[in-house]
Amino acid sequence: MVNLSKIAPEIGRVLAAAAALCGIILIAVMTRLVNVPLNDQLMTWNASSPPANLRELWAPWERVDTIRTIVAICAFIMEVLALSLRGYDKSHSSPEQAA
Repeated sequence: MVNLSKIAPEIGRVLAAAAALCGIILIAVMTRLVNVPLNDQLMTWNASSPPANLRELWAPWERVDTIRTIVAICAFIMEVLALSLRGYDKSHSSPEQAA
């Protein structure tokens, strides 16, 4: 019979780490597809006379930056969860299993 108390933390740890990795990959993709092109465009502007529609041009950057921040916080929480479940596994092992 399978002891679920040993398997559940392991599955949770793997899922939390996988979710964190997916979040980090999503952040990198969003940065590459939205932020980098907008930053490149920004470098061509004259600081003394920015475009008249600056707010419209910058709106996608702000939206993606907000989403990236939320995803980064969630990925961090998933990493902390994965690491805390790792500690949970070690602290709940019996002395007979350690030998």
